[in-house]
Amino acid sequence: MRVLIVDDDELALDFLECTLQKSGYSVEKTTDPRRALELVCGGEFRLVISDWEMPSMSGLELCQKIRQRVLGRYVFIILVTAHN
Repeated sequence: MRVLIVDDDELALDFLECTLQKSGYSVEKTTDPRRALELVCGGEFRLVISDWEMPSMSGLELCQKIRQRVLGRYVFIILVTAHN
């Protein structure tokens, strides 16, 4: 399964990428939620892990935009945050 990670924090991206790759997942990462939407609509990913709070678009907004698209398959989305 290919996993897309979206976060504006490079350290968080690297941590999640390393952890998922050790578990055998193929991972791509981006700091740009708009680029993430393009990638998901391209049909390559079944799982998106996104930061909840990002400057240009929140993880919740990204989730809503993915859900508005007719993709022909279900895309699982996990939102993460460093806040309590």
